[in-house]
Amino acid sequence: MNAFPSNMTAASIEACRRADQPPLTPGSLRVLVMMQEMKVGQDEHYVAFLDLLASHIWEAGDATEILAQVEGIIREARAPKAPCTVHAWCVETDEHFGHYSECIEAPSPDQFGNPVLPAGLTDFRGTTTVGLLDLDLTPAEARVRIAELRTHLDNVEALVTAAEASAG
Repeated sequence: MNAFPSNMTAASIEACRRADQPPLTPGSLRVLVMMQEMKVGQDEHYVAFLDLLASHIWEAGDATEILAQVEGIIREARAPKAPCTVHAWCVETDEHFGHYSECIEAPSPDQFGNPVLPAGLTDFRGTTTVGLLDLDLTPAEARVRIAELRTHLDNVEALVTAAEASAG
């Protein structure tokens, strides 16, 4: 990779070109200088992105096509996606074969900040399963587990009531 300090000019940037790289167009030199200026005060991920982009410009010698490719990627990412035509709950878009719902979780994380009781739906090959308690359950099996959890929470609430009574 061609490395140079952020205060370099177009002429000094061109001097950093390796012999096996094509000459840089004047526009590419301006883009590389601007990219160096854009790095100032940015986080490491943004700087790494700019470095990657710059390396492609160095290899091509012309920024026009590289920047057009990046613009195409950004436009594609921002383009509205077609919703799933199989399940209303599926968050996947455009053509896809595995269907996934949004993952829901209890509103209270555990002591480490991890989600408690995450759950979601999946459908592969026409069979919808409920992901709950790290298991893939049929809807009927999920209802049994939910009933067990309700009973457990009733028991937990009874413990809380007992604690309140003894705190008296």
